[in-house]
Amino acid sequence: MLNYMIAMRPLILFSLAFLAFLLMVPLRPVAAQEIDTPTPTSTATATATPTPPAQPQITFPAGGDAVQGQVTLSGASGIPGFFYAELSFTYAGDTTGTWFLIEESFTPIQNGALATWDTFAITDGTYDLRLLITLVDGSQMETIVRGVRVRNYSQIETSTPTPSLTPTNAPTLDQTLAFTPSALPTITLTPTGTPLPPTVTPLPRNPAEIVPQQIGDSLLRGAAGTLAAFILLGMYTSLRRRRR
Repeated sequence: MLNYMIAMRPLILFSLAFLAFLLMVPLRPVAAQEIDTPTPTSTATATATPTPPAQPQITFPAGGDAVQGQVTLSGASGIPGFFYAELSFTYAGDTTGTWFLIEESFTPIQNGALATWDTFAITDGTYDLRLLITLVDGSQMETIVRGVRVRNYSQIETSTPTPSLTPTNAPTLDQTLAFTPSALPTITLTPTGTPLPPTVTPLPRNPAEIVPQQIGDSLLRGAAGTLAAFILLGMYTSLRRRRR
């Protein structure tokens, strides 16, 4: 056994030296090009640019609509050359040209909310809405929606349905129209009693009414009272004189 260990000694030393060499030498990193990793490809998504409207628009509410409370006014104001926009209202049929400002904005809107209209601050009625755009060159463009109904405190009118006409089959020339005479109704007149004339019911006398007779009685009573007062005054004066 000792002889075997001595004979294997060179092999064991070589193995230990090779193992130490492997531990001391760092592993070579794998080059990036050696790794077969798929390269992601970017897909470009085309975003459509909205075309600005040629005219200012109010899409909600429309003419004749009934609105309540806080109303979001929708539309488009971002026309070419936009500088700022004004949303206002007036009474329907107003001839003075007076408009009340709802909101002013310097942000162009292509298609969305333009402003919020607080209809609680006004009375129920019919109004017109105006979107006025001022351009950078100083010119102006506007659109008006007429007949918007504000119904916060009154009942909203319902639309009357349009009656539909049901076509009927008209008789043709080949058809024979048969008329069946019907018996005429017999009218029997039943005599009634002689109607009595209407009875006139006198109205009760007004207690506050004054008749001429009452006026005369009041004058007589006043004169009698005055005369009695003078007589008593004369008697009283005579008695005092006699005592003196």
